Amino acid sequence: MTFKITSLFSSSYFILMLGFLALTSVSQASTYTYRDFDFPHTPATPTEPGNPYGYSGSSVTDINDKGQVIGGYYAYHKSPNFFYDGRAYTELPDHPLAVPILYSPNTFPASINNNGQIVGSYTDCYAYSEGLCGPYDVRRNRSFVYDTATSTYTTLNDPYLPYSNYATGINNNGDIVGGYRDSTGGHGFLYHEGIFTTLNDPNAPDATVLTDINDKGQIVGTYRDSTGFHSFLYDGGSYTTLNNPNAPNAYFADINNSGQMVGTYRDSTGTHGFLYDGSTYIALNDPNATNGTFASGINNKGQIVGSYGVIGDPNGIESHGFIATPSAVPIPAAVWLFCSALIGFSGISYRKIVKVMG
Repeated sequence: MTFKITSLFSSSYFILMLGFLALTSVSQASTYTYRDFDFPHTPATPTEPGNPYGYSGSSVTDINDKGQVIGGYYAYHKSPNFFYDGRAYTELPDHPLAVPILYSPNTFPASINNNGQIVGSYTDCYAYSEGLCGPYDVRRNRSFVYDTATSTYTTLNDPYLPYSNYATGINNNGDIVGGYRDSTGGHGFLYHEGIFTTLNDPNAPDATVLTDINDKGQIVGTYRDSTGFHSFLYDGGSYTTLNNPNAPNAYFADINNSGQMVGTYRDSTGTHGFLYDGSTYIALNDPNATNGTFASGINNKGQIVGSYGVIGDPNGIESHGFIATPSAVPIPAAVWLFCSALIGFSGISYRKIVKVMG
């Protein structure tokens, strides 16, 4: 969106308005309001201490601009995934070719876009017929797209088989990023208009994974070198290493269209989520967490999702999902008065602004 100014008699007024808008944008910082977001469940009974056979926690993986959420919950003998459409929760079916794994999930949704498309990976194995896992076969991951409108899975037709691959992010244009392994190591991939492109951070051409992509084509990812793990931003063909000063080995999980990124790091005090806006790192700690906070997704409204751990819950609950919603900090009254005085001093000018959609 751009603006065409067809008549503006006072240049000083225009300058003051620009200054006011700039001051407003700088002054509106954000704090976050956290709320639990758990899959509906039946609590443990007093005669079932530790809840050994029931629900033990939830986690949230991603959220789109419509407030649709994906995540998972944990229960005895299974770890199902769920989709929340803004009104109701639905258990996501496992990929039909996924190999059953006792006590563990076999389908891993990672990202959802505004079209309700979910990407992730499922587990199968090296076998003559897909989905049939023999005693000497090796399990692997394969990428998928799940359409919530039709409840159908599509396996990505990628060139990296029979090696493991996993989709981790999808934008509103349908571009998908992720990672794969071959005989030379780990690599990132971009899937755009039916074509796979390998993307490797030059600092680690054999140990790169991409985690998310926004609508501008900006990609966040992680690579490993001799000093540990590092995250990076890929933008316009250039790689920029991103090191959280609080923890050089921070993991960046998601990026929105404003370039805000979220992830997780660990220091001497525990595990923390974080938000990075391109210049400043902000720690994210759910106030109810007693065993770490993990940030995994952010939408274009700035809402952040993830999970946090708890210790000592009498019902045996070990984790909760959360949604953190930004709350604008009011601009100080003195700033408003100052700007109003400047605008009044400039005089009233006839002006006409015609909005031009760009």
